[in-house]
Amino acid sequence: MSAIAHVLMEKGYRVSGSDLRCTEITRALQEKGLPVFKEHNPANLDGVEAVVYSSAIPSNNPELVEARRRGLPLKHRSDMLACLLNDSTGIAVAGAHGKTTTTSMLGIILAESGLDPTVLIGALSDDLTGNAVAGKGPYVVAEACESDHSFLKYSPFAAIVTNIEPDHLENYDGDFNNLVQAYRQFLQNTKKEGFCMVYGDDPVLQSLKESVNPRVLTYGFSAGNMYRPQNIELYPGGSKFDLYYNGDKIARVTLSVPGEHNILNATAALSACHHMGLNINKLAQNLERFNGARRRFQVIGSSNNITVVDDYAHHPTEIITTLKTARLQNKKRNVVFFQPKRYTRTRFLFDEFTGAFTDADVLVMSEIFGFGESPIPGITTEALSESIEKNTGKKVTVVPYDHEAIIEKLLDILEPGDLAVTLGAGDDIAELAQKLYRTMEKACQLYHQA
Repeated sequence: MSAIAHVLMEKGYRVSGSDLRCTEITRALQEKGLPVFKEHNPANLDGVEAVVYSSAIPSNNPELVEARRRGLPLKHRSDMLACLLNDSTGIAVAGAHGKTTTTSMLGIILAESGLDPTVLIGALSDDLTGNAVAGKGPYVVAEACESDHSFLKYSPFAAIVTNIEPDHLENYDGDFNNLVQAYRQFLQNTKKEGFCMVYGDDPVLQSLKESVNPRVLTYGFSAGNMYRPQNIELYPGGSKFDLYYNGDKIARVTLSVPGEHNILNATAALSACHHMGLNINKLAQNLERFNGARRRFQVIGSSNNITVVDDYAHHPTEIITTLKTARLQNKKRNVVFFQPKRYTRTRFLFDEFTGAFTDADVLVMSEIFGFGESPIPGITTEALSESIEKNTGKKVTVVPYDHEAIIEKLLDILEPGDLAVTLGAGDDIAELAQKLYRTMEKACQLYHQA
């Protein structure tokens, strides 16, 4: 929502908005001159000609109710994004994991190549100085979210799908096959003159290839993919690899963000640009300056030889990938805090969550963040922690979701040489990570003063 507001304002529209609390994102919009009201109130609609809302807003929201009473046009967030994507050389990035980073990488390498793209991502990025760029070039790059079917409104020139996994099944009648069919339709919606770039090692995407009308290209580690990263060197702060196209080396790539998953994200971004005829070596050089989107293995800081890392991971596969990357950092222990998000996700993926914390040496959890959902009997953090302990032998500590209580517990556990990892969805956990680091810094300063 904030990215769309930013782009529309930069394109000359008068934009205002409302939120229930002040955040870094709302403050950034206010600094750009966009009015942000700190409550949902019908009076906020005075002078408004159209209302844009997201799936997170209930139908009885007072502003939506008032908009309907006044007869104002109501547009879902995805309708506005579709207007931007469909009338341009749109590049839409979908997938269960990796779409924010892949979209960010695309934005950076296109911008650094002088192509002045419009970019809309789902996280803040220091590389983009925010979560949106309103460019004047032909390219519009954006995330395509499958959570509520809204990505089916897009008809991009290029569609990138990083993977397909069960998630948001509450919006697909609990049936993974319904989600797969939605992805099939998303790929088929690509413009006839365009193409699809899909992760070829994903068996679900492999099964969709033959039934998709636009040309489908693949990337991945396995032989048989058109684009392959090879000769990989992994190290704590990043990686190096050679990018091959149909057996021929086309670029040497250096990344400043760690993990094999980021090699795949970079391969997706570079491969799509290469297929569009852009200079692959220049793009690869630009990518080396990519520092990562916020809350994607974001290093908050180090104090007393303890490093704090924050990550948005809230799906079992994301957790496994993040903690595997954490293990690459060569720290003594991975001390992990995790808050599950949504009762439905926890129910559908309960067994997967149970096995997701193999690379956590110490695990602290708090109650499920419902995100407006009603509790489901038997689906609790206590039940999940008991299952993790039973199946892995790890001791899990459950604490209330209170920043002070969580920080106190983590400080009791952490030792020099540890990596502290905060995991979960929502701005609140990012704030928790910042508070943890500031508390550690203050304690360290007081120790040295004494």
